[in-house]
Amino acid sequence: MPNYKYILKGFLYFIVSLLIILVLTSTLNYFDVIGYKTVYIISFIVLIIASLFSGYYLAKHSEQKGYLIGALMGTINIFFLIILSLIFSKLSLISLLYYFILMLSSITGGIFGINHKKR
Repeated sequence: MPNYKYILKGFLYFIVSLLIILVLTSTLNYFDVIGYKTVYIISFIVLIIASLFSGYYLAKHSEQKGYLIGALMGTINIFFLIILSLIFSKLSLISLLYYFILMLSSITGGIFGINHKKR
């Protein structure tokens, strides 16, 4: 089990990158620089990258198998997103597919993180 400090840091990286991109894309959409569909695509791509990076970060500081650590980080991230989804909207089949993609991204980040660890 990785140190809780690294779990929290990985989750905070995920949240901070999510907030930054949401503020940036919302501002650009507000001033009609980019369209709504572009905001949707950019937000999803940033979610994938943030999930990948949080899994990478946690696995880099872990002693265990990378895919399990990535799955742990992905579960934490997705749990947070599901709670937000239940508060502000409702779950749908397409959102569950997005959560599955985010889980795969976090697992991939965990695999990369454990393999790029300094020996």
